[in-house]
Amino acid sequence: MELIVEERRWEPPAPPPQESTLVWVRLAVLEAEVRQQVKGAGGRWDPQRRLWELRYGQVIALGLSKRIVRKGGL
Repeated sequence: MELIVEERRWEPPAPPPQESTLVWVRLAVLEAEVRQQVKGAGGRWDPQRRLWELRYGQVIALGLSKRIVRKGGL
């Protein structure tokens, strides 16, 4: 027996951005130490988006890849 719930076209995941690509990262308000690390790595706060802008390579180096906000999340 085979049960097919849904069929749709498969699209492979997008490749990761290049290290120099700027990405948006979300940090919690109380994460002062992480915020200082992001600032030290060249991060820039955007008060309208309430997100940090940082180069992808730095995000990876800081271990913050799970905090990247995708375009749809803005």
